[in-house]
Amino acid sequence: MDDQMNNNGPVQYQPTQMPEGNDKDGYAVAILVLGILSIVCCAPCGIVALILRANSKNEISAEKQGLVTAGFVTSIIGICIWAIAIIYYIFVAAFAISTISMF
Repeated sequence: MDDQMNNNGPVQYQPTQMPEGNDKDGYAVAILVLGILSIVCCAPCGIVALILRANSKNEISAEKQGLVTAGFVTSIIGICIWAIAIIYYIFVAAFAISTISMF
């Protein structure tokens, strides 16, 4: 009991303060992750990242703008890679169909 007492009475615990930050700062990380995923797995992740960036561009703090920029760039790269791949596969399929019909 004496452990919980000080000169002024019982010890009172103060709640911890939440760090100051913008509610939209988490979007910066999400934009970066979706941008990387657009390169690795699928282009729709890049499209979602671009939409998130457009909706929250001015609301993200200045400290997180680097993540947003990196996510934007990786999203564009991912979308371009997937667009080139789709065009390539369409040409390969068209060439394969035209070669099969020759026989």
